[in-house]
Amino acid sequence: MTKKTNKAEIIYIILFLIFFSSCVQNYREIEIANLNKMKEISLVCTEDIDYVSGIELIVTGFTDSNIIIEQTNKSNVTYTYRIDSGKVKENFSGDWYAKKCLLKIMPNNADSVYLKIKYRFY
Repeated sequence: MTKKTNKAEIIYIILFLIFFSSCVQNYREIEIANLNKMKEISLVCTEDIDYVSGIELIVTGFTDSNIIIEQTNKSNVTYTYRIDSGKVKENFSGDWYAKKCLLKIMPNNADSVYLKIKYRFY
């Protein structure tokens, strides 16, 4: 027994696939190695987004010392995150209303640091 697929089912499947593909998140990625002094990184929203309302940072890697990450818009908003030494797996997200972001990464007497930062504006 075979079942015929009607036109309505095909339309629902196509709409579902279009909706699902539009929900895929576009992350950009930065790698940082051998960090022993403060480093500034500019993040820019390159997506065609009319209005940015948030940012997400996914930080993974390893560090042999504590690190402070400061996220700022260079004006009136600054968020500070502390990362302890060892294996790093952190996710920071929240409100953000600008298409640019400055990250200041400040290690504390580090000899061995490798970080991968995936980010997206939404």
